[in-house]
Amino acid sequence: MIKYILSLLIICNLQFACKSTYSFTGEVQHLQQEEAGTISLRSKGYGNTKQEALAHAEKSAFETLIFQGIPGSSFSKAMISNKAEALKTHAAFFKNLLEEKTYKTFLMASEPSSKYGMAVKGQKNMDVNLKINVRALRKHLETKQIIRKLGL
Repeated sequence: MIKYILSLLIICNLQFACKSTYSFTGEVQHLQQEEAGTISLRSKGYGNTKQEALAHAEKSAFETLIFQGIPGSSFSKAMISNKAEALKTHAAFFKNLLEEKTYKTFLMASEPSSKYGMAVKGQKNMDVNLKINVRALRKHLETKQIIRKLGL
């Protein structure tokens, strides 16, 4: 009986001690169209630390831009319409781009626009203003044959 209780306590501790991951939220707003081929966005990120929240906001912005498009901008259409198929077909590419943070090569600016704090549901969050070089991102996706070139 004692072994059972100890096992249960250990499992509960491990469950709460594990690093939590935050799923894609799509909380991304278009701020303004700047020079051709770039876009400025505000994205909300969640995390246990300020750095986690910043990384989550950046990743969410790229996922929204690639898989959904940004309403009210010249990038309102998704670059890739079938997210599930693309993630399955090009798993290594998207793991590298999104999980290993190579998206940062297309990030021109990333600045927190709100203080890191508590959200309504108790998750800490922050807003981040981002400027993304969409032209370079699209070219990279074309070069890696993830999307077709425009006009072909």
